[in-house]
Amino acid sequence: EPGFSLTSDCFIVTATYGTSSYEKLPIFYNFRDNVLSRSFVGRTFIRVYYLIGPGFAYLIRKSKILRSLSRILLDHIAEIVGKFK
Repeated sequence: EPGFSLTSDCFIVTATYGTSSYEKLPIFYNFRDNVLSRSFVGRTFIRVYYLIGPGFAYLIRKSKILRSLSRILLDHIAEIVGKFK
């Protein structure tokens, strides 16, 4: 699809986990590339995420409380989406 790219960063994961995000990133990239990108709704979700993700990542980076909450949420999401191959 023209204008669609899978090369953007995983802003929120990186903001949440910092340098330790490298162990979680493959889980989210796999889900994006092999599940979300295969449907119109999934591609739309990816586009919206790339529009609003940097703003959320900025807020998460600046707040210890948001990082903690985001870590809890992302740990659960990673457990679920990590089952998709």
